[in-house]
Amino acid sequence: MIFEGLYSDNLHIWFKSLVEAKIEYGDGADKILPIILRDLLLAKCEANRSEGKKILNDFLSNKYLFTIFRRLVLLCIDKYWNYYADFLDKFLKLIPSILDEPELEIELQDIFRHHNKEFNDCIKSMIKEYINDVPLFYTARGEKDSAYWKYIWLSPLRDNPDFSPLYEKVKKIYNPQDDRPLLNPDGLLFKEVLLDQYLLSLLKKYYKNPLANW
Repeated sequence: MIFEGLYSDNLHIWFKSLVEAKIEYGDGADKILPIILRDLLLAKCEANRSEGKKILNDFLSNKYLFTIFRRLVLLCIDKYWNYYADFLDKFLKLIPSILDEPELEIELQDIFRHHNKEFNDCIKSMIKEYINDVPLFYTARGEKDSAYWKYIWLSPLRDNPDFSPLYEKVKKIYNPQDDRPLLNPDGLLFKEVLLDQYLLSLLKKYYKNPLANW
């Protein structure tokens, strides 16, 4: 597709985790605006659940196509699981290829790690289905690489009895040296100017001067 990757912002290169991202001296708008948006969204989702759900629904819609918005939804699901857990089901159904989306990996793994024991049967079934649907890149390289990909996603789930047998099975095939997965390093070109304009216009919609205190 001619526009494939247009809305991939590649912010995961600078912000491996949105939880840990912080503003450093000398940072440009491409690094500052996502952090401002994160903090404003987290505050809104904590203070007003109904408004928070409206925003998260919007961020999952076609109105907000940059990856940062999907990552923010995952972050809110993780941070405020008791309020927004149902959005994980929406997310998984919306993006069946989610496990093969490197920009979403960190936040999704955080959810898997922190909340897997609270997953309902539908969520667990979808996750198992997606894990077993190994991308062609790995299957073409053989059984060990396929096991590696499954190992990445089963690792944060390994203490859940519904996933631990699968984890032990692929661990024997992959045979990791330190029993810890490597995170997917793949990425796409960063559309810096387009993303900056998009984020700033969004912030101005709700705040007259969003950069005033930053």
